[in-house]
Amino acid sequence: MILGITPLLSIARNVIQVGGFCLMFLLLDKPRFSWKKTIAGYLLFWGVLSVIGIIWVLSDPVSYKNYCVHVLCGSTAVFFFYMSSMNRFQIIYNLSLQAFLFLFLLYVGICGAQVFWGGNPWADIGIRLVCISIMAFVYVLWVRKPFQELIKHVNIQWKNVCAVSVAGDLLIIYQGSQPTMVSLRDAREQIVFVSLCLLMLLTHLTMLTTLHDIQKEMEKRQEMELIKVSNGLLKKELQLMKRSVEETRHVRHDVRHHNLNVAAYARKGDMDGLLHYLQEYEKEREEELPAVLCDNSTVNNILTEYGNRARKAGIKVSMDVVVGQDCVVRETDFVAILGNAMENAIHGCLNSEKQETEIRVLIKPRYEKLVIRIANTCTDKIRFENGIPTAKQGHGLGVLSILKSAGHYDGDVDFKVQDGMFVLRLLLKQ
Repeated sequence: MILGITPLLSIARNVIQVGGFCLMFLLLDKPRFSWKKTIAGYLLFWGVLSVIGIIWVLSDPVSYKNYCVHVLCGSTAVFFFYMSSMNRFQIIYNLSLQAFLFLFLLYVGICGAQVFWGGNPWADIGIRLVCISIMAFVYVLWVRKPFQELIKHVNIQWKNVCAVSVAGDLLIIYQGSQPTMVSLRDAREQIVFVSLCLLMLLTHLTMLTTLHDIQKEMEKRQEMELIKVSNGLLKKELQLMKRSVEETRHVRHDVRHHNLNVAAYARKGDMDGLLHYLQEYEKEREEELPAVLCDNSTVNNILTEYGNRARKAGIKVSMDVVVGQDCVVRETDFVAILGNAMENAIHGCLNSEKQETEIRVLIKPRYEKLVIRIANTCTDKIRFENGIPTAKQGHGLGVLSILKSAGHYDGDVDFKVQDGMFVLRLLLKQ
């Protein structure tokens, strides 16, 4: 009988279920540790749990039959929370999705063995292995990449998605076990159960598709924001070019008067007057020249523009910038990172409700990486989700644009609040 429990069958099912569950979760997970350490940890966990299951079923098969599922679910949940770097609601959703698929897989294995192999328990095990292989293949080809893109977006309401997913699992468990196991019921009730499972699967697909559409819409909005910032900087560039042409015309006119004045002082022999005049002339020229923060024109223009905006708003600005024109970071990525960071920094200062506000900018190359650190005065009410400031703090699209651009250079991004300052730190590979 397929539902019969023997030590060998229980051991085989335990090893397959634990291994398959770990594999399916890992395929959608974003590990906390390196892949080498992660795989070693999963293999160790699989081995330990399998050994415990073998010892348990051989010593007390009755309690194993009654409580093995509870122990399996509890231990895997704790392990997955420790190994994953996703936020808690993303982990719960991943868990509930795999739990639903394995509950349905359990039914498919039992019923398939009963219908086609006369209840042979080894046919059940074979069906489970085939189904897990097919699921893993589908995950790798079509599910993993879109899901990995989804978990990067902090604005998605994973809490609501989790609530629907967990509620669906509880409904499947209740419908499949009460009043008797669904595999023991008549054909009509089994059709109802399969229809419920298919409806739940459709719900998962609909949620994931909707989240994917939301992600694409957010990316379009990010691109529009980048275009807006880029257009603003281009307009500023054109204004600077026009001003440069006008200044060139004025310089030609001024040089003529300058030469006449120098000649007049020389004819009079008034060397003190000539030196004083030259000092004043040099001082005026320095004040008229635009500030040059670094050799990279894009970085210079962005920081100059936003620095001037901040100073006009009464914000103290200090900048220590060393970026060459040959820097590998693209202009569009500099616009996304520095434009959004400075925009958020100015808003952070203005919303801090503090009398003295400040923005500090540090950009320097170190050990084949470009270090970017931007700190600004901020309110004490900033909240973080998974290490990222929430959209409620006014950092939504800006933060996502920074993360996306930093990802082009395998960049490390860090946000924190320290000594009343909101600090953004980036390390970009050059």
